Amino acid sequence: SGLVRTDRYLVSGHSRGATTVWSILGAQFAAGNESDWCPGCTSDQASEVATTPLKDSRARAGLLLDGGVRGSLFGDDGAPEVTAPILWMTAGETGAGGSTTWDAMASNDAVWMAIADACHLSFTSGTCGTLDAQVGFDRIFPPVLAWARTTLLDDASVSGWIDGSVAQEGVTVTTR
Repeated sequence: SGLVRTDRYLVSGHSRGATTVWSILGAQFAAGNESDWCPGCTSDQASEVATTPLKDSRARAGLLLDGGVRGSLFGDDGAPEVTAPILWMTAGETGAGGSTTWDAMASNDAVWMAIADACHLSFTSGTCGTLDAQVGFDRIFPPVLAWARTTLLDDASVSGWIDGSVAQEGVTVTTR
């Protein structure tokens, strides 16, 4: 009892789980795109989803693991109502295609870490033909833990893992 803080947390999602992250951080589903994000819903059901806030004020930061802002869900402007800081980690195979999501996050306090040679599964099982699992975990976990310490505990002593001042082989950092 008392060892776990329940007043704030970091929300994380891999791939399509990024949708959950955006929703919990306050993104609203785009009106007019109901057939994209609520196929088979009645108009009343779609209206309920579109107008019900899913934001949890305890969620202080977001971690996106090879998942982005889906315009079909949140509209072409991304999620400007999200003010929480975002750490977005992508696999090297995402390449330049990630710039669309980065552009959609223009209004967010965000850091983009591209992990060279990683594949989509590097963020979950580590099973990847292009990157050894241990090397992948060594590139992913330190910045993730630093992100949590920095955003949840206001501990700037580990911020070098996030801003790129701690050099990591195979990791490219872009900040806003």
